[in-house]
Amino acid sequence: MAHLAHLQDTTYPIATVRTELQQLVTAGFPVNGIERPGTHYDEPGPGVPGTDEDIKVLLLPHVDS
Repeated sequence: MAHLAHLQDTTYPIATVRTELQQLVTAGFPVNGIERPGTHYDEPGPGVPGTDEDIKVLLLPHVDS
């Protein structure tokens, strides 16, 4: 399982995400936490590829087909 979190997300702050992912790991669920710069949803722009691109590049490879 993989989870993508953006470091400047104010909807789901990174500290909360880290705590909740650790709870899953402690409960025995393997979670690959991926952290990247950006906010809750980003359009592509300078220094930020955009949330859609992050999902394609970082999360889709973890999906079993």
